[in-house]
Amino acid sequence: MQCEVIRLVDLRVGGVLGESLDGLMTACEEYREATAQLLLRALWQPWRSRWRMRARIRALRAAARALEREQGAAVALLAQPPHTRTLAQRLAPAARPDDADEPPGSVAPSDTGPGG
Repeated sequence: MQCEVIRLVDLRVGGVLGESLDGLMTACEEYREATAQLLLRALWQPWRSRWRMRARIRALRAAARALEREQGAAVALLAQPPHTRTLAQRLAPAARPDDADEPPGSVAPSDTGPGG
């Protein structure tokens, strides 16, 4: 899920991660697939996979650490002040033209619901 959040933030900021985002998304998908395969092997053929399980788990842990490093680097880049300002500007709700004369916190007549 963290990879998806990184992808969405990068999209809003304007694609500052470039091709490294593609590599990160590929690594996330490969990790998800590897964990699903490991789980399925353990569930469906426990007698065959038991002796190989430790090696696979070791490899999976190494992949998880590498993925966490990639995610950390991406978050660090996206958290730089110019990118956070850009993101804040793009996520800020645009003021409606008819709200310009009303004080903050007031409710416009059209927002009161039926009969109001």
